[in-house]
Amino acid sequence: MGIRQKITAAIFITMIAILAILYFVAAGSVAADALAVVTVVLLSGFAAILVVVNTTMAHLVIAPTAELECAMNLAKTGVFDTRIDIRTRDELGDLADSFNQLSNMLERNEYINQALARRLKNSFDEANLQAHTDTLTELFNRRYLEKQLSIHICKALAEQSKLAVVFCDLDSFKKYNDEYGHQEGDEALKAVSMIIKASLREEDIAARYGGEEFALVLVQTDIPGAKAVSERIRRAVENFAGKNEGEGPGLTISIGIAMLTSTSQTVNSLIRNADQAMYQAKRAGKNQIIVFVQTGLDRAALLPPPLEFKN
Repeated sequence: MGIRQKITAAIFITMIAILAILYFVAAGSVAADALAVVTVVLLSGFAAILVVVNTTMAHLVIAPTAELECAMNLAKTGVFDTRIDIRTRDELGDLADSFNQLSNMLERNEYINQALARRLKNSFDEANLQAHTDTLTELFNRRYLEKQLSIHICKALAEQSKLAVVFCDLDSFKKYNDEYGHQEGDEALKAVSMIIKASLREEDIAARYGGEEFALVLVQTDIPGAKAVSERIRRAVENFAGKNEGEGPGLTISIGIAMLTSTSQTVNSLIRNADQAMYQAKRAGKNQIIVFVQTGLDRAALLPPPLEFKN
C-alpha cells in the first residue's frame, strides 16, 4: 500500500471513530430527526476534510516523493542527468537539494571517467599498434605476422579454404645502400612497403620480416592468385627509380610462394617453404617468382602478360 492510500485509510478510520463517538453522545440527548441532521453534517464535513487533506498530501508529499523515487531509480541504472524540482522549505526540499548535488557530482565524475577511459583505450591501442608495427616501414612486424598466420591457418583448415604465404627479398640491397647511403636505402624500403600495401587486399597481411625481407599472408588465395599479387609487386619494384636514373644499381625483388597443404600446416613449415622458394629465385637469377611444391620448385617466368609459368 502506498503512502497516499495509507494516509487516506488512517483519516477515514479516524473519522469513523469520531463520528461513532459523537453519534452515541448525541443519541442520548437529541431527537431522531436532529440526530440525522447532525449525522449528515458530520459526514459532509469529514468528507470535505478528507478531500482537502488528501489533495494537500498529494501535492506536498506524494508527488514529490514519487518524483524523488523515480530519479533515484534512474540513478541506479547509471543515469545521472535527472534533477528534482522541489522548492519547498522542508525535509523533502532539503532531500531534493541533496539529491541534485549528488547527481551533479556523479555526472561530473562519470564524464571524467569516460574521458579517462577513452584516453586509456587510445593509449592502449597506440601501444598495441606500436608493439606490432615496424617503425620504419609502418608494416606489421615479424611477431605479429606469425601470430596472425597461426590464426589464419586454423581458420583455413576449418573452412577448407586456400592460404598462401609469400616471402620477398630485395636483390643486392647492400650494393644499393653502398651506392646511395643508408638514408636513401631506408627511403627505398619505405617505397617498397607502400608498393606491397597497394598490392594487397584489406584482409591480407604484410610485414617487414627483417632487414630487406618482407612476408605476406594472402587469405583465401590459390596459387594463380598468389602469383598475380607477387607479379604486381615485382613489376612495381623493378619500375621504382629511386636514386637510379639509368646509372648505378636499381631495385629488384625475388619472391617465393608457399601454399597451405596437407603436409604443410604449421607456421614454421609455411615460412620455411616460402623462404626456400625465395632463395631458389635468387639462385636462379633474381627478380623472379618461385612457387614451392613438395616434389620441387615451380618457377614463374617473367614474361609480358599473359604470364607463362614453367614447372
